[in-house]
Amino acid sequence: MLPDLKDWWGELNDVYSKVLQMVARRVSDNLDRLKEKKENGRKVGMLKWKSPREYRSLTYNQSGFELNNTSDQTVLSLSKIGEMPIHLHRDIPNDACVKQVTVKQEKSGEWYAIFGIETEDDAPEKPALDEIDREDMVGIDVGIIKYAHDTDSTMVGSLDLESEYERLKREQRALSRKQEGSQNWHEQRRRMARIHARIVRKRRDFLHKLSAYYAREYDL
Repeated sequence: MLPDLKDWWGELNDVYSKVLQMVARRVSDNLDRLKEKKENGRKVGMLKWKSPREYRSLTYNQSGFELNNTSDQTVLSLSKIGEMPIHLHRDIPNDACVKQVTVKQEKSGEWYAIFGIETEDDAPEKPALDEIDREDMVGIDVGIIKYAHDTDSTMVGSLDLESEYERLKREQRALSRKQEGSQNWHEQRRRMARIHARIVRKRRDFLHKLSAYYAREYDL
């Protein structure tokens, strides 16, 4: 149906063909899941309408993208869009083949590119229990007053996010005073989304440092 749709709606010609195919596949997969649930006796409705403002991702599958490193700057090239410099949060292995790129805009306004890669290396096998040195093991339990306790009597305090939550409450009150759907309302929503993203990053950083500590102390 896509060629006929392009004749009917000329703006679709500005979108790379693989991206349109992935959108059609996404709709088809969702319909298949609804059908499967209905056949299993569950009550299902229709797919929910998503406005253009809320449609925040597009996927390039197999072609239409290129990743280059020029003058120590990683550049992502997307067909029908152009080139853009990006910052890689982690290096892509040299033997990896990038099979898919999903470009996503968060509610905070930030853009991310998620790469689906394929490597020749098999996943490492899980070690057998008899191969694990139990003297190097540590038990960790989530606490109430403290964030965590372990079997070596180490206590980890909870992450202090009180100031962030207070700021979030103020922005939430400001949002309630805006006219829903107005430009100021959407800008306020983005401001709140940035605070949510900052809280998530602080939590992720806290957990990363905690896991790195245990990996370092117990040679994991």
